Amino acid sequence: SLYEPHRAVVRSAFADLLASGRILSIDRHLSSEEVGLAFSAADMVAVTSYPMDDLSANLLSAIGSATFEISEKTRRLIECHRPENYTETVLSRLKRRLGIEPADVRSWEWVSSP
Repeated sequence: SLYEPHRAVVRSAFADLLASGRILSIDRHLSSEEVGLAFSAADMVAVTSYPMDDLSANLLSAIGSATFEISEKTRRLIECHRPENYTETVLSRLKRRLGIEPADVRSWEWVSSP
């Protein structure tokens, strides 16, 4: 959920955009599926707003049919940012000091590996 000072800024500075529905503020933790959909939407906005005349036929077809596949890299990024992975990452050093085998964590290297 939003950090309180950020929530106050969003509600005051962008009140008109929130009221008109141009900004959607979801003040809760998102599910992994919702995060994936958000990344897909962001990818689509980035691709379609880039000034180019020669988008591939496959991309144009996907845009037209509104079907989006979440890539493996996106899935890895989502997995890396799950709250459980963050917790295990933070606790891994402490667990090693206590002689406890830490859980397998998803690092940035894992996300960016081929």
